[in-house]
Amino acid sequence: MAPCVWSPYRSTHLRQAEPSHTHSTLCRVVLWCFCLLIKLTYPKQLCHRKLLPMSVAKSPFLLPKDSKPKLTQSWQQAKASGFWQEYLSLPSFQHPVPWSGLDASQYDALLLPGGHAKGGMRQYLESEKLQAVTAQFFDHNKPVAAVCHRVVLAARSISSKTGKSVLRGLKTTSLLSVQEKLAWWLTWLWLGNYYRTYLDRTVESEVKDALAHPNKDFLPGPMALGQDTPDNLQSGFTVKNGQYLSARWPGDVHRFTCDFLAMLQ
Repeated sequence: MAPCVWSPYRSTHLRQAEPSHTHSTLCRVVLWCFCLLIKLTYPKQLCHRKLLPMSVAKSPFLLPKDSKPKLTQSWQQAKASGFWQEYLSLPSFQHPVPWSGLDASQYDALLLPGGHAKGGMRQYLESEKLQAVTAQFFDHNKPVAAVCHRVVLAARSISSKTGKSVLRGLKTTSLLSVQEKLAWWLTWLWLGNYYRTYLDRTVESEVKDALAHPNKDFLPGPMALGQDTPDNLQSGFTVKNGQYLSARWPGDVHRFTCDFLAMLQ
């Protein structure tokens, strides 16, 4: 058997740095904003690495209904330049499994990849079917990995054992409020609210609401000011609590992927 969901990640990250005094901290924040703007302005740069082996990629794709996946502009660019050609031609990608057909008992692990566009993301996060299935993976102590916005799905999933969020009693991270708001502020002139799935809350605020001890159980990690690479996993940040793994955003995905693969072995 294979993990329930696989999806490509975009390799972006900003190197971690420990602030020393007010001036250096401000400089790092400005640099962080500048690098983030570059990453968001050139999406083609975000699609250049395979992070999971093709054996894992052959796991089924899940879509809301029985239909063929639609490629975003970034994916179209990656396809046109030759990246991911083998992956995009897989039968599992061409013939995805509808959410209604998902049976958690048939899989060993669950991977909840990131995203932010409110159209598809709200449908995903608000799906009672996906919340129920996610809870089953937690309740059966199977490996679950979530990154960025998708940690909200876990936060909204209610355990049949406790009647509370499956994240209650666990430690986690997610997309940080500062990251979400910066992406929004830096792009709203031409993208509007594209980077805000919900305007009345952030990912971090909702995830914290699901935790038993928000101040202790939510771990934001170090300030990131460099790119996570296969040779520099230390720049990435993940939180592992038992069979549950979480990361903040695409910048953590090299380390996130390695940690998740280790959980599957």
